[in-house]
This record gives sequence, structure tokens and C-alpha cells, in this order.
Amino acid sequence: MTGPKILTKYLEIYPNSVLFLFFSGRRAVIKAELKNAIEIYENCEKCPVDWVQMYHFCYWEKMWCHAMLLDWGEAAKYSMKLYRESKWSKTLFGYQYLAFQFMSNHESEDLAQMAEQVPKYQLKIGGKHLHIEKFAIRKARSFLKNDKFLCLPGIELLYVWRYLPLVSRDNKEKLVSQIESCLEDIDKIQPYHTEYPLDDWFLCNLLLSVLISELGDDEHALSFTEDCSTVGG
Repeated sequence: MTGPKILTKYLEIYPNSVLFLFFSGRRAVIKAELKNAIEIYENCEKCPVDWVQMYHFCYWEKMWCHAMLLDWGEAAKYSMKLYRESKWSKTLFGYQYLAFQFMSNHESEDLAQMAEQVPKYQLKIGGKHLHIEKFAIRKARSFLKNDKFLCLPGIELLYVWRYLPLVSRDNKEKLVSQIESCLEDIDKIQPYHTEYPLDDWFLCNLLLSVLISELGDDEHALSFTEDCSTVGG
């Protein structure tokens, strides 16, 4: 019996099982049925459980679903819920809030305060810092250093966590337009927002290459990586 059939069978037997509902939501995410997944996770949250972390799993999943739908404000809301309620990684959750809220409203007054908080909660596991937390801290410090600016941080997070392939074609096209606009700003705005505009230029070209490849134009996508190689050389 295949996984989907097993899941369907046991959901019929245990329709209010938080675990089977959660797995059903994950299956919907993998199939890129994001609105359906959100609805399933909301039903999952209604199930009474003593293990509060189960709700945090649902917040995490809903955060990414909203981000893939380009609903940055809702993604920021769930990252803030995780920041306030979960003890796993306030550094990561804080930066995710910063990134998604910046995409939603880059003039939000609490962004600088959050950026200052991000490094304070860095964890050590087995005597070592987590790489994803190092990334979050570096980006938060860059935000403060560069006049409260980050280059497309929400899209970058979708790439880092490998969620870009699940974004719908229409939304991929919207992201391409947004990145192309950002590239134009890098060329036109003098002085540019950040101390190292070439870093943002490389990021934009990387994201464009990935998205255009996902849209089916591999040859065009390759041209962006070749441009980066030329500049790097």
C-alpha cells in the first residue's frame, strides 16, 4: 500500500489525529497545493494536544506556504509567533520575521529592533554554532550596517530552504519581474543602498538563473551564471 493510500485510510479512521492531519498537510505542500495545505494545518491546530511543539510545526509550515504565495505579511506573522512561542531558534525565527516583514513593508518600525535581537539568541549544539544561524546573524548585521536595507531577503530565504520550485508559475514570473527591477536599481541608484552592491548583483543573478530555469528556459538561465563567472574572473 502506497503512502497516500495509507494516509487516506487512517484519516478516515482517525479524522482528528494531529499527526495524520499534519502529514496530509505536508503532502499538500509537496504537491504545491498551498492553500489546501494551509487549511489542513489550521484544522490540525484545532486538535487538542499536550505537545505544544506540534502547533509550532504547523506555524512553520504555514509560514512557508504564505511565503510561496508571496503573502509576505502572513509569513511574517507566523515567524513572529514562532519567535515568541518556540525555544528552538529565536535567532532564525527573528531573522525570518525581519526578512518577510521587510518584503511586506520595509518601513516597519520594529525591523531595526528585531535585527539587534537576532544575534543575542545564537545557540551552540555540540559546541558548534548552527550554520543557518550564522547566516541569519550576518544578514541582520548587514541590515543595520546598510541603512536598514536588504536585497530581496524573502526570495533569498525561499531559495536557501529550497522552496522556489513549489512556487506557482505566475508567482515565479512576478518574482522575476521584481528581481529585474532590483537589478535596475543597482545600476541606477548612486550611491547604492549597501556598501557592497556587487553582492546584491550576484544574488539577483543567482535568483534569476534559478527562477528562469524553473520556468523552462535553461539556456537563458545559464546566461546569468555566465555573467557572474565573467565578473568573478
